[in-house]
Amino acid sequence: MIALLLACGAGPPPAPGASLSLGTHAERGELLEDCAVTLLTRAGGDPNVHGQPCGPALRWEGLEPGDYRVLVQGRSVRTHSELVHIERDQHLDLGLLPLEPGGVLSVEVHLPVELEAEGGDLGGILLRVDGEVVGRTDPEGRALLRGVPPGALEVIAQGPAGAAQAVVEVTEGLESEVLLELEPLPQRPVVGLRVTPVPEGAAIRYVHPSGPAAGRLMTGDVLTAVEGQPLAGLSEAEIGPLLAGDEVGAVRHFELLRGGERLSLSVVAAGLGALSEDAPLKSGER
Repeated sequence: MIALLLACGAGPPPAPGASLSLGTHAERGELLEDCAVTLLTRAGGDPNVHGQPCGPALRWEGLEPGDYRVLVQGRSVRTHSELVHIERDQHLDLGLLPLEPGGVLSVEVHLPVELEAEGGDLGGILLRVDGEVVGRTDPEGRALLRGVPPGALEVIAQGPAGAAQAVVEVTEGLESEVLLELEPLPQRPVVGLRVTPVPEGAAIRYVHPSGPAAGRLMTGDVLTAVEGQPLAGLSEAEIGPLLAGDEVGAVRHFELLRGGERLSLSVVAAGLGALSEDAPLKSGER
């Protein structure tokens, strides 16, 4: 009889599969604007989204086992992201997640006149707030960041054309604006080579087709010295900075072996932007 009563009062049976429950709690009791909890899953390589408004008792049932991302977002809520793993038929309770108030930050990036003349692109400018990567700009150079921690924050924008930074005061629950004008990045000198250390020095394994060394140095050449400094015994990390030197336009003097013949050749270091986009500089090139 007791068992029957317990069964009748147990409510509907849980849905088959795994389940996840959690709650959200605003420490000061206020209802934070547009707050929602999103459960991100992956099925067949495509992301699936299940969202619920923030509240004290949220539950997802009938879940397949696997990895899930719990994302708490809102207009005035600091974004919270948590990766969880659920086993088959497991119920995972994350408890109460605190809702921390934040602000909204509107970022607008501009190009100076000289960079506009070169056809610089504003789309995809990388944005950092207090050192943390938070997103990228749209094709017009704009971004709207929600849930930003309030206070005085350093905002940095950086792209292929240039970089800019500023300090902006973000107010809890309000929208703050910052305008950034990119300044051209200092040109890094390159000669367009990739090398591998060998006993005699550094063997050239790649010559950039539009780089300064094209037509003068060749794949298979073994560089033995740069500016009179022997390369034998140096690592690739030590050789790389020596190839192009420190200044765009500087003449670099190479001593090398080519087919058993000793040669002395010079190359003028160019700025990184001088290399054509159809054959971009690869990682590790100088």
